[in-house]
Amino acid sequence: MFSATETAGLEEMDGKSDERPIRLDGTTQEMFELFLEHTFGRARTGQYTIEELSNFLHFCDMYQCSHTRKFVISRIQSTRYHFHPAQLINLAIQYNTSTIFPFAFK
Repeated sequence: MFSATETAGLEEMDGKSDERPIRLDGTTQEMFELFLEHTFGRARTGQYTIEELSNFLHFCDMYQCSHTRKFVISRIQSTRYHFHPAQLINLAIQYNTSTIFPFAFK
């Protein structure tokens, strides 16, 4: 009885083995690793690049991670002097984040 699913000809589900990983369309491995670092308390001590922060914001918007989104925005605000003002404006517009916008003009 318990082996019925094995012989029923059903396709193996994603995530059951390394050969069948769970795929998240539109998400890169690096983006997901940033999310895991933050979620499980292994946040990076160094700086994030503008590309990493932009990808991280994209991930937060896709999967509606409001708590993580707040973290990413705070990282952008705390390191705003490392970014060109045009990059900050682009992030603010692209991800509808009005709190970043004023920092582009300081």
